[in-house]
Amino acid sequence: MSIAKLVNLRAILITTILMISLGAQATELGNGLLGVARYGGSTLPSEPELVSAIANSDGIEVTFNQSSEDGGFPISGYQYSVDGVTWYDIPSGLNTFTIPLSIATPGSTFSIQLRAVSQAGSSRSSPAYPVAVPPNTYSVTPSASDGGAIAPNTVQTITEGDAATFTLVADALFEIDTVSGTCGGNLEENTYTTNPITADCTVIANFSEVSNIRPARPIPTLNTWMLLTLLGLLLLLARRRINL
Repeated sequence: MSIAKLVNLRAILITTILMISLGAQATELGNGLLGVARYGGSTLPSEPELVSAIANSDGIEVTFNQSSEDGGFPISGYQYSVDGVTWYDIPSGLNTFTIPLSIATPGSTFSIQLRAVSQAGSSRSSPAYPVAVPPNTYSVTPSASDGGAIAPNTVQTITEGDAATFTLVADALFEIDTVSGTCGGNLEENTYTTNPITADCTVIANFSEVSNIRPARPIPTLNTWMLLTLLGLLLLLARRRINL
């Protein structure tokens, strides 16, 4: 084969490769421009619609409607945020999901936002949806030993971080001894205040008999001989008055 034919063959191969490459780029560009043409210059999906966000014992239950427009690219998933900074993936295929308590801390208020994600990027965030998560509450169970009472004497529901207060009353001939249980706290005179409550716990009032009571002084009594002597004196006086 002559040198001229080899040169021509090489030129044909280079031209073919360039045409294939440019054709692929043009196809990719055309796919991208499809979204631009369809949606007025934006290839981002529309934002999802947050329907409701309700706090419960498990966290925040969120219901939403998916994006109405995909922007020319398939939507790969949805995300949520409680602060507008950190975003978490929503499980695929769900329109209702629960934000766990590890993220939605009890006793706080959050602004829930959603967004759609596609190859083109993330959609605008949905309008913030405020929701308050109730604080945790715990049960404080009071009881008392023999010899006294504790008030209130029923199970108390206390908000996490708060303290419970009880009044101790001793029966006659008893006194307040100690206060035990799992809550912990401080006893001042007859009032017991627990430590800040962080879990279910108990308060037990203990009473003991008073040990330093002074014995009552015996009431003086007249014995039989004294009574007879007094009676004799009275009779003697009576006779003398008669004789007079």
